[in-house]
Amino acid sequence: MFKKLVVVCVLFFVAIAGADGYCQDLVSEASTKIVRGTVTEIDWVAGKVVVRTCDFGSINEVTLKVDEITFKVTQDTKITKGTEDISLADMHLSDSVTVEYSNSLAGLKAVSITVIQ
Repeated sequence: MFKKLVVVCVLFFVAIAGADGYCQDLVSEASTKIVRGTVTEIDWVAGKVVVRTCDFGSINEVTLKVDEITFKVTQDTKITKGTEDISLADMHLSDSVTVEYSNSLAGLKAVSITVIQ
């Protein structure tokens, strides 16, 4: 009986420690990041924007890293151009943008998009 109680206690503490680590991952995912690039695709129906970014690496690197990132655009996403709020339909291909985004279970969610004039 004593061995069963010890096993149950150990399993309980392992489960608690695992849940604590899981919660910390959720908190870190809630933080936002910023990327700057050019709009290469807009899907108004699906609510997504694809942005091409360029990273020149460090000073000693000569390589150019090009990446295309897809962002989910929701009703909560704030889109601005200059001082005006605009809609996703007002964005154009080749617009230079800055995207503030967070990583969620559904993918990268755009928190705000600023069209650079």
